[in-house]
Parts: sequence; structure tokens; C-alpha cells
Amino acid sequence: MALVLQKEDVLKVDIGVHVRGRILDSAFTLTFEPTYDNLLEAVKAATNAGIQVFILGPLVAQSCSSHHASML
Repeated sequence: MALVLQKEDVLKVDIGVHVRGRILDSAFTLTFEPTYDNLLEAVKAATNAGIQVFILGPLVAQSCSSHHASML
């Protein structure tokens, strides 16, 4: 049975793999109508902000630690 997406449909693909202790997760969303454009942009911005925190957080903590400061 094949499913044919319609113009108003939203397709979300999320794939996760765990092999020998390594984990990979990837996802994307596809729409054919501009109704969801603002939502998709907001989610993209939130994801990028989360990545920034994930990457920069440990660097800030390390910097604070080396200067004997504590993080709240």
C-alpha cells in the first residue's frame, strides 16, 4: 500500500541509530504548503540555540572552572 502525500500534509522523518556505543539521531520535516513555514523556522532556530548551548556550555563551564568561578 502506497501513501500519497497531499499538499496540506506534513512529513516528519526521524531516524536514530545505536551501533557499538555510538548514537546518531537525525530528523527533518517537509511541507508543501507555506502555512507551516513560521513554525518550521521557529523550530530550526530553537534547535540551533540548543546546539549552541550544548557546544558552548561546557566551554563556559571549563572557563569558569579555570578561573575558580561557579556557574549558577
